[in-house]
Amino acid sequence: MLANMDILLEYNKESVSNGDQNSLFSGISSHASLRLKETPPASSAEKLAWEKELLGLYVSGHPLDQFREKFKSQKSNLKIIKENGKEGEVVVIGGLIEELRPVITKSGEKMAFIKLVDPFDSIEAVVFPRTLSEFISILNPEECIAVKARLSLRNGEKSLIVEKVKRL
Repeated sequence: MLANMDILLEYNKESVSNGDQNSLFSGISSHASLRLKETPPASSAEKLAWEKELLGLYVSGHPLDQFREKFKSQKSNLKIIKENGKEGEVVVIGGLIEELRPVITKSGEKMAFIKLVDPFDSIEAVVFPRTLSEFISILNPEECIAVKARLSLRNGEKSLIVEKVKRL
């Protein structure tokens, strides 16, 4: 439908402008028929992006659904890590970057806080300057990633200190 938006708007404009005209032949339709362009169906990723943008949540699926089997074989997810993980433990976990908040340190270097989500839970992860500079091209909102990180306890909440990042 988006690919045909111009055609639909033009058709509507013509319909409205011709709608007020009455004549002897007003019972006969003089409107040109509406012909829409053939377009390929939207991909699953496009639909999910539209849902997130318009509704603020995913309805028809989740971007990580394609990796669900990998998550099952891991026998570990963010919920399990938050419930059972020990401070200082090194974990490897996959997720989606829901938020990315860049910060400038006192020494003027860039670091970032990311909100990593999987189908089960979410967790905050800290990416220090050295790691951020190495993986900056991968760290984007809505990107599916796997991280190797150390579990940290900060302000009574478990978080991750990211050491390595890989695009899924």
